[in-house]
Amino acid sequence: MHIPFDSPHEIPVSIHPSLLAILPRLQLVHDCWDLLNNQKQYYLPRGEREPDSAYKRRIDAALPSGFFRDALRTFAGMLASSHWHQLPASLQSVIT
Repeated sequence: MHIPFDSPHEIPVSIHPSLLAILPRLQLVHDCWDLLNNQKQYYLPRGEREPDSAYKRRIDAALPSGFFRDALRTFAGMLASSHWHQLPASLQSVIT
């Protein structure tokens, strides 16, 4: 799991267990919305025998555009909205 914070100073000192439980989904939503910016290596691992130069070219070419860009953003929205129905009652009461 990776955290989308730019520096360790941005990471909260204490994370509520409810938030910690959904952190992987939040990370995925963030990465989709950000169009995998700075996370391409996480989602596109290097092949077992892939040369460094070929891997770098493949990572550099992995820029979602058009239909795929829109699909990633839509997927991020679906993940974000679908999860609200599964929140603990204590958090649901705060939202409503």
